[in-house]
Amino acid sequence: MKKLLFIAAACLLAAACTPQDGGGETASLEVSPKSLTFGAEDTTPQEITVTATGVEWEYAVPSSADWITVDDGTAGKLLVSVAKNPTAEKRTASIRITAKDNDDLEPVSVTVTQAGSETPEVYSLTVDPAALTFEAEGAAGQSVKVTASGEGMTWSAAVDEAAKEWITLSATEGTEGETTLTVTVQD
Repeated sequence: MKKLLFIAAACLLAAACTPQDGGGETASLEVSPKSLTFGAEDTTPQEITVTATGVEWEYAVPSSADWITVDDGTAGKLLVSVAKNPTAEKRTASIRITAKDNDDLEPVSVTVTQAGSETPEVYSLTVDPAALTFEAEGAAGQSVKVTASGEGMTWSAAVDEAAKEWITLSATEGTEGETTLTVTVQD
């Protein structure tokens, strides 16, 4: 008799601990696959299947993973794509999938890994010449060539606060490529 009571109590306890939705159905959240791997230049979307029973779900991508794009596909599907990785370093982030209004179900993470580029983008900025000398009076403007390379590269130039009254630049910003600045000085 004690065995029968013990088994009945264990069954009741197990049923009480099972996450359920409001209708008594056992709630669950499953995701497949648990990881996605992309090449450095492979931007072909891959699919995640989310199977939710008795709950609605949502996903989140960390703000630091701006290279990942997630689109809702058909019901229960997420399409994940990545931007080309211009660096030599591998990058990794996780998409977190959580059940709405059900704290009993653990969130599920899908790890997204992208290989580093075998030919990484090289960023550089050169200024030629690196120094200028002017006559004390009547000095002509002098040219400085600024060369910037690397996709999306921007630069800016500024005169030190103490010298703003007597030094003038013809341009104060530029983008990738070559820009010529003219530097002029007052007597």
